[in-house]
Amino acid sequence: MSDNQIQPVSPPPKWIDSAVVKCEPGTRWWVERGPSDHFKHWLRELHNHLGGDLIPMQWVPLFVGVTRRAVRKRVDGGGLTAFSFVVEELHRSMLGKETNRETKNRYDYLVMSECEAWREAIIERLEEEEQERYRRENQERRKRGSRWRPLD
Repeated sequence: MSDNQIQPVSPPPKWIDSAVVKCEPGTRWWVERGPSDHFKHWLRELHNHLGGDLIPMQWVPLFVGVTRRAVRKRVDGGGLTAFSFVVEELHRSMLGKETNRETKNRYDYLVMSECEAWREAIIERLEEEEQERYRRENQERRKRGSRWRPLD
């Protein structure tokens, strides 16, 4: 399976036309902003839709075997589906104006089946590269007249 054959996962149907949940342009990154008490409902809804097929974004580099930068680049490029909940709290200015302000709490999740498919594609590519390298080395040895032969 190549990287291009990874099947994307759709968000819950009511999120697609939602005014609350936004999809970042050019990606499959769905973001909802709200108070912390809405997070539990958001996560339950997402968990029920995907059947528990979620993994925190922080765990993906270890799970797939890539860097955090590679994960972020792939999500930003639309190669993986991501779901985020950004916690906002009500802030009152000195003049009494109330606005919602983002806190440092942000919960990012990716679809585990997409991460598994990405991992498998990486492993396949590495195996193909290794076989090609061994093939080239054996051809070079034969040209030099080496008596060493690989075990089949």
